[in-house]
Amino acid sequence: MTRKPIWLIMILALFCFGIISGHAQELKQGETLTKVVKVQYVDPDDLAKVLSPFTSAAHAVAVANRGLKTLTLSGNVDVVAAMEQIVRQLDVASPKAKAPRDIETTAYLLVASDATGPGQSVPAQLDPVLKQLRSTFSYKSYQLLDTIILRGRETENAAATGVVSLPGQPTKGVRYNFGYSSAGLDETGDTVRFDSLSLALNFPAETIGSDGKPRSYTESRGFNTSLDLRIGQMAVVGKSNFEVGNNSLITVITAKIVN
Repeated sequence: MTRKPIWLIMILALFCFGIISGHAQELKQGETLTKVVKVQYVDPDDLAKVLSPFTSAAHAVAVANRGLKTLTLSGNVDVVAAMEQIVRQLDVASPKAKAPRDIETTAYLLVASDATGPGQSVPAQLDPVLKQLRSTFSYKSYQLLDTIILRGRETENAAATGVVSLPGQPTKGVRYNFGYSSAGLDETGDTVRFDSLSLALNFPAETIGSDGKPRSYTESRGFNTSLDLRIGQMAVVGKSNFEVGNNSLITVITAKIVN
């Protein structure tokens, strides 16, 4: 038997492939078809798993080639068309995840007092808050004790420490801790959710031990809460019965997104 040259075999193969390709375009419903579909974005093996209900129920085949990123679909022409449609719908680029944003949180520590007296000027942006406080409480004056600015990455925790001087006690500093466990923006980016938003003022105190000798310790006062806050708005946080001496401490929180 005479062996045919390999080039002749290749020509015959290409010729047959052209006949099959042309015939595939004329396939009618109920006939079978084999088609290679190029996959761009999704793992072909994952797509083959998704198509398994079709291949099982309709006696079709979906063979994945991860190296070539292709799917070879075989079966009834209608089933192959349906499987190809599914591949086209699923083989799309994943949306890029938004990069975490930086959130700048500002806490204004206000001291509300029953006595009138000079104090630090309150920032003008707090005027609407002061108007609301004056309509709610009977305090005669409000003073700005300190302003805390805290910047942190979205979904991460952030904290700040410092020392503030209480009214009437300028030489006695009180250390504070301010922060949160996480801060995340909602889908619209209009509201930030603070988890475990807390402020603690650590006051030095003394007690008498069982041996009759004084013992020093730290008394912490403050709040720990969760808060939903619209960007740019201000919220009064804390309790009116939080006392610093004979005064009440009121914390005003606001937040914004920074680049």
